[in-house]
Amino acid sequence: MPVTVRVPKTAYQVADSPGQGQRGGPPARPRPPRGEAGGAQRPSRLQSGGQVTISSELADAVARGEVTLDGAIQRQRRRDRRSED
Repeated sequence: MPVTVRVPKTAYQVADSPGQGQRGGPPARPRPPRGEAGGAQRPSRLQSGGQVTISSELADAVARGEVTLDGAIQRQRRRDRRSED
């Protein structure tokens, strides 16, 4: 009877393969390194003339490239208006 030997995948093959995250769910979204998200909050204050500071959640989205800084500022302004009511 022939012996079947499984060859482990290289790190490159694993990284390039469409996989699943832990426990079979979708892969986790990478979080920006510490401080990088805060780096998007300061420009939001500068760009808005000190009127808006985006949330850390929006800053993370900017750092991941999911939303532009302008888009994040607009979203934060809408959130702020809703919370005033």
